Amino acid sequence: TGVFIPERNSLSYYAAAWAIVTFILLIQTFKINMSIALLFANLTFFFVLLSAAEQTSSDSFLMKFTGGWGIWTALSAAYAAAAELTNTTYEKEVLPMGNFGEVDYGIASPGKGESVVKKSEAPTEGGNIA
Repeated sequence: TGVFIPERNSLSYYAAAWAIVTFILLIQTFKINMSIALLFANLTFFFVLLSAAEQTSSDSFLMKFTGGWGIWTALSAAYAAAAELTNTTYEKEVLPMGNFGEVDYGIASPGKGESVVKKSEAPTEGGNIA
């Protein structure tokens, strides 16, 4: 009838592919801060759980546990976003993020009217960028 019906394991493979992508991104987050690293660790584990849960029945314990882990992941994402925005807005650490090194919250804050482009890099009037 023209309706695409996916194979039983399609979502499992899709989640496994996203687990690989988020694991690669997790490695990169170790240069940012612990809250973002925790978020990507939770997200990677969630996709691994989802991939495994899709191989079981819909009322299995693993499927329910995966749903709970997804909620935990969403909460960690909400905290990481709130902390990042709050700390950048106030240019100091208001909400702890577990920084791996020194962070200067005032360097690039386009939301406060500052330009990310340095004055020396800005194009001159009538000139082009190149």
